[in-house]
Amino acid sequence: MLLRLVEPSLQELPSYLAALERGWSLDSHRAEQAIREERGEIARDAAAFVARQVDREAKGPPIVLPDGSSVARLPGYRLWMWDGEFCGALSFRWQPGTSSLPPTCLGHIGYGVVPWKRRLGYATAALGAMRSRVRREGLDRVDITANFDNAVSQKVIAANGGFAIERFRAPAACGGHDCMRYRWYTGVAMPIERETERLTLRQWRDADRGAFADMNADPVVMEHFPATWPRGQSDAMLERVRDAIVRRGWGMWAVERRADASLLGFVGLTTVPDDMPFAPAVEVGWRLVRPAWGFGYATEAAREALHVAFDVLGLAEVVSYTALTNERSAAVMRRLGMREAGRFDHPRVPEGHRLRPHRLLALRREDFARLAV
Repeated sequence: MLLRLVEPSLQELPSYLAALERGWSLDSHRAEQAIREERGEIARDAAAFVARQVDREAKGPPIVLPDGSSVARLPGYRLWMWDGEFCGALSFRWQPGTSSLPPTCLGHIGYGVVPWKRRLGYATAALGAMRSRVRREGLDRVDITANFDNAVSQKVIAANGGFAIERFRAPAACGGHDCMRYRWYTGVAMPIERETERLTLRQWRDADRGAFADMNADPVVMEHFPATWPRGQSDAMLERVRDAIVRRGWGMWAVERRADASLLGFVGLTTVPDDMPFAPAVEVGWRLVRPAWGFGYATEAAREALHVAFDVLGLAEVVSYTALTNERSAAVMRRLGMREAGRFDHPRVPEGHRLRPHRLLALRREDFARLAV
């Protein structure tokens, strides 16, 4: 049977209770205590327990935090994952009128699959099914957190288009864990495509493969990279950036000149690799064919990408980085208003290589807004 999200009911309650009796709890930080509490509530008044799982008006009792303290309940509800029997749960809470949350609520959505139903794709499917529900509550984005060492949960969020925006330590009252915060957009028209005076920033097409491969094989274009790319590597990169736009709605767009519909390269936004010393962060980047150099195309397209980052996605900061040898690219960053934020050795370039030393530049949303006036 296919996975469904169902509202808790007395009919499905015995299967839920069986999961509790096997040691599962959605509240992983205080599992044993939460299991005892829920089993007691069910024993006393099963109907009342089921009714409390949906609380859009926040009438329920305060929420008990991992340290034993309590805070006011937010509007929200739980749904059960169901494939013929209970196989997990998902919680959704929000603060009316805003996409922000109080500091003691680490994320809008939490989920958990029972151990005997894991590795079946249920968590990924359940989160994906929440997109329309989130929109119905008037939210265009939600934040979802995962422990820093929980790679499985992070992959689930990323598979649905979420991306890391922050590494942080949870408040002591919430367990004090090292966490990653992901942002997931549900109310933005996807995929995002944009036009400027001279350019179109669009999704990739199969017909772009040849021109893209030619650009990546050009030794002058790739001067500040360790090597040119063979056709297979170029095709694989095109698939990755196209898939990122499908999942997130934005990414490294193909840049097309409107006057003649010729492909000039790519410009756009991407998440920086996890091994970068400044991760997590969103980067603005570009690569154009040689005949397109010197016309201001990179600056024009990158500025539009920054509008998406700040005005549509609401990011606080965007970074960009390049080898110290690449003064041409650094000049574009400065024209965009970015300021140098440090130097670092690129972890994927061998020690002693001329391209290992890099510069990092950054731009804050408020600074970009002032420049745009």
